[in-house]
Amino acid sequence: MASGNSIEALIGTWEHVRSENFEGFLKEMGVPMAFRLLAKSMSPRLVISENNGIWTLRTEMPLKTKLISFTPGVQFQDTTPDGSEVQTTVRFEDGKWVQTLCSKNGKESMVTRYIDDQGLQQI
Repeated sequence: MASGNSIEALIGTWEHVRSENFEGFLKEMGVPMAFRLLAKSMSPRLVISENNGIWTLRTEMPLKTKLISFTPGVQFQDTTPDGSEVQTTVRFEDGKWVQTLCSKNGKESMVTRYIDDQGLQQI
């Protein structure tokens, strides 16, 4: 198994355990209340894989499975679970997956994933 500060340590299947202030994050991003309430009740499973430099993140949710494939450092168009279009870039820094999303109205958010002694963290 890859070490905790190696990006390859992220490869695998990860079960959602808990969230902190997720609804507040969604509200700040302009996600409608109905979707925020639905999203808050879901426990997605993340499946991360890599093949020849192309990374894939599959997010499995009860009503929908979302798949993105990307080359690190290359911007791509993505759609958030609520249907909003965003420009996304994923880069790897110090063993962390840093994903920057920019909405059409210019709002920017960042998701960081990394491994620690408790497993996959996503902030």
